[in-house]
Amino acid sequence: MSRVIAALAVAGICLSAGASLADDMPELCDRGLEAAQIGAIHLAIENYTRCLNEETLTKDQKETVLNNRAVFYQMTNQAENALADRDQIVALFPGRAESFFIRGQLRATEMGDRPGAIADFDRALEIDPAYTEALVARGVAYENLGQQGLALQNFDRALTIAPKRGDALNYKADILRDQGQLTEALQLYGAVPESDPFRAEAYAGAGVIYRSQARWPLALVAFTRAIDIQKGKGSPSAGFHLLQRGDTYLAMQDYAKALADYSESLRLLPQVPWSLQRRAEVYEKMGQGDRALADLRQAQARFRSDPDVTNDLGDLLCRRGDMAAARAEWAKAESYLNTPVLAGRIHRQRQEMLKRTGFYSGPIDGDFGSGSQAAETAWANAGCPAS
Repeated sequence: MSRVIAALAVAGICLSAGASLADDMPELCDRGLEAAQIGAIHLAIENYTRCLNEETLTKDQKETVLNNRAVFYQMTNQAENALADRDQIVALFPGRAESFFIRGQLRATEMGDRPGAIADFDRALEIDPAYTEALVARGVAYENLGQQGLALQNFDRALTIAPKRGDALNYKADILRDQGQLTEALQLYGAVPESDPFRAEAYAGAGVIYRSQARWPLALVAFTRAIDIQKGKGSPSAGFHLLQRGDTYLAMQDYAKALADYSESLRLLPQVPWSLQRRAEVYEKMGQGDRALADLRQAQARFRSDPDVTNDLGDLLCRRGDMAAARAEWAKAESYLNTPVLAGRIHRQRQEMLKRTGFYSGPIDGDFGSGSQAAETAWANAGCPAS
């Protein structure tokens, strides 16, 4: 029920006792709201649909019902139906920037249609050039398409209009960090809390830089602040920042604290394999190979088709001297990737690990995915990747 209330609050839908969708809303439409109040989402959708089909509504009333139903469609993983409702809202109010923006967000976040999202954000900005939310969202879409230059243009334009906008500062800092402009990125991360003090991502972004510079105390402070913010919100995203702090402890060789963070991360984020993978790495470094193997076996059982988990298991078995079992796991990892092109990714990872640890001096070519026997023999003779 709390998820329902939170989603509706974001959408601006009131669930207070006696609330009505709009003044003089037909009773059938109000039944949708009543169903939502008790968490009966599918019944709410059914009532809204009947309302739209059977009642005569004003434009404003129709928009309200369509908006509510779209939210419920999203909550029940019916993105296409939600998009159809958003299309109707845009048709009702083609001059309203917000309608295009909300549809663009649906395309970007629920459907992965970033070009379509950008088109919607473009339209919103044609209507309202100072719509900073649309500028930031368009920048994120461009960044996710790998177009960092266009992303930065949008973040900069948003910051020209609203210089203290925390999300724009944060996203720009992320790109500058990735480009190696660490001083500039740190300055931007440091400016975020003035307007957005509970934006955990800004602290975590600074922590990543501090960790890369081996500035351990500053990294730990930054990650701890991010963890505390997310825990204060009751968000499982704290698990991601626990992973980051655990990685810092691992780099410091403080294995006990790394284990504690990875274990807590696993509790908060059981749906991803990374905590088990990292914890296995720590156990192996502590000489507890059986526990490392148990964690990777558990990760593989939970995430059967994850090539990275299976590849890690193969690497560990190799280091334990069981080459036959290692080869079997590596073969599985490649099969999960389905194509020679993608399978080459696993081989490149192995080559890179071996090159860093001195076991391999050949080119990083990724051609092993073609199934070349000579390449496979070269790999087998190279040694096992270091943990």
